Amino acid sequence: MHLDVALSTLAHLLTTPQLLFLMIVAVPMGIFFGSTPGLGGKLGLVLLIPIVFGMPALTGAVFLCAMHAVVHTGGSIPSILVGVPGDGPAAATVLDGYAMTKKGLAGRALGASFGASTVGGLLGAVFLGLSLPILEPMILQFSPAEFFLLALLGITFIATLSGNNFLKGLISGLFGLMVAFIGLDPSTGNERYTFGQLFLWDGVSIIVSVLSMFAIPEMISLGVKGRTFDPAEAAAVKQAPKVQF
Repeated sequence: MHLDVALSTLAHLLTTPQLLFLMIVAVPMGIFFGSTPGLGGKLGLVLLIPIVFGMPALTGAVFLCAMHAVVHTGGSIPSILVGVPGDGPAAATVLDGYAMTKKGLAGRALGASFGASTVGGLLGAVFLGLSLPILEPMILQFSPAEFFLLALLGITFIATLSGNNFLKGLISGLFGLMVAFIGLDPSTGNERYTFGQLFLWDGVSIIVSVLSMFAIPEMISLGVKGRTFDPAEAAAVKQAPKVQF
């Protein structure tokens, strides 16, 4: 039943020129919102809601979903080129992508990122559609305990990205969990680590925290190297003879 509905909906999307045109327009917009640090998919949805106001429900949903689907793909562009993730999920791309850019392999890194995003998105959508009848009753049974275990599993994945420094990765993950506690408790409304400051009631934005941790050290590094993104250019600037007047 679910598979028949999914296939019929897909056929309708691919055979409607208006929907195809909206998806073509929405994809570059999503890449722009994802590749611009500080914007992201949520802000993109907020800014585009006035555009879809008045559209039919299906048309507006297709436009917004097509935009949001490529936000994380666009987030890898600044991660690879300048070492500053466009959004939170693209932070891991900095580890290998920016290292390849320093070696002059930025094009290969971007191609690998876009290819992995395309293949992963298509395969993920297919497997999600096939497994939805099985996963739906399991998801409905999730409680706070299961969500807490998922959070611990995410912290473990973060620690594994640290390679040999497993302990440092684990400490970083737990520090992020501690930062997530800042704000008002969603269940009771009690203040947590706000220290009496009103601006901390909303918590710490994940975009602000990720950008600050990656952008500030990179800005300091670029300042030391001569304010350039190209290591070869920075070396040439340092080796250039000084002109005396």
